[in-house]
Amino acid sequence: MSTRNQFQITDYTDEKSSFAVISITANAGNLAAQQTAAAALFAAIEDLTIGEVTKQIMGLEIYNTPALPTNAFAQREIKWLVYYVGDSSGKVFTIEIAAPDVTDNLNGNTDLADLSSTDWAAFVTAFESFARSPENGTETVTVTKARLVGRNI
Repeated sequence: MSTRNQFQITDYTDEKSSFAVISITANAGNLAAQQTAAAALFAAIEDLTIGEVTKQIMGLEIYNTPALPTNAFAQREIKWLVYYVGDSSGKVFTIEIAAPDVTDNLNGNTDLADLSSTDWAAFVTAFESFARSPENGTETVTVTKARLVGRNI
């Protein structure tokens, strides 16, 4: 069975936003490698948000802190909407990363993410090596695009 991995981001006003990705089934033989891949994705998410990544759960709660970001623009209502596709099925999925760090991560004067920026390139690499399709825990995925969105949740 595939593994569900949840990440939580806290904004400047202590509001929480979370998303989850699916990875391959963790077992005794691959747990260390999966934890390394999860840590790389965690670091890549931190680079894409000005909020605080305050929780990571990989079957067990791996990370949980009450930290608040110091940047007042770290608000959960603004997010990166990340699109990715199952490599075999072609089905499109999305996740949202709250409190985006837009500095050097946008394509010009648009709301489209610059996937070639340093932060995005690290995220794409980490995400694609770790995440799997939510419908099939063995199907690899490819990030296709991301954009800046406003959400009133």
